[in-house]
Amino acid sequence: MHRLLLRGASSEATRNEFTTPTMDSVFTNVGLEGHHTALEGRRHKVTIVGVGGVGMACAYSLLNKGIVGELVLADVQQERLQGEVLDLQHAGLFLPCRVRASGLDYEETRNSDICIITAGARQNVRICV
Repeated sequence: MHRLLLRGASSEATRNEFTTPTMDSVFTNVGLEGHHTALEGRRHKVTIVGVGGVGMACAYSLLNKGIVGELVLADVQQERLQGEVLDLQHAGLFLPCRVRASGLDYEETRNSDICIITAGARQNVRICV
């Protein structure tokens, strides 16, 4: 797994303010100095599970950074997934990246360099008056 560090987290002391022991045991640092260099140099296969607002924000950000060679989107909502993939494929005419939909067939996600999971149940917020 890869860990993208927060901008401005240039020292170990600063980084520790944003991490917990659980985070440190789950994630592996890609480096503090020049943290983008671990991702540069080749195009990566990236899978994003969940095509809601957060998942699509991640997708657009990664595509704009130019580090993605292949982007696979997965979600249980087939109609929304197809719509988002079509939008990205149309934009892909201007980007050097291949975008595919996986749907429920996670075979497409095999050999991904980076997997981002943004799927989750929508939270109901109750406001007490």
